[in-house]
Amino acid sequence: MMATNGRRQLYLAGAALALALLFVGLAGLISFGEALAALRWWLALVLLGLLAAPLGQQIFGRLADKGYAFSKMLALLVTGYLYWLLGSFGFLANNMGGAVFAVLLLA
Repeated sequence: MMATNGRRQLYLAGAALALALLFVGLAGLISFGEALAALRWWLALVLLGLLAAPLGQQIFGRLADKGYAFSKMLALLVTGYLYWLLGSFGFLANNMGGAVFAVLLLA
């Protein structure tokens, strides 16, 4: 049990370091606006992963994490496929509203 707690602390320390580097702007290599855009992308991916977690649990439920590890990739795949498919048939416009609708279909 202690090893699991140590791993969690290590993961949290790594995440804190990644966020610190992101906010600092990787020591001047990228601007604050780019770091903020990366943070928004990461947050959107986390939210999409949470939306797709039940689907991931249905498909990968026999895994130890109940499919959570695949939920973000699954969310991007399903949302992108729905957006492309419905846009190709003319049901969705190629704009932000169509993308939001594809995300809502995932939910």
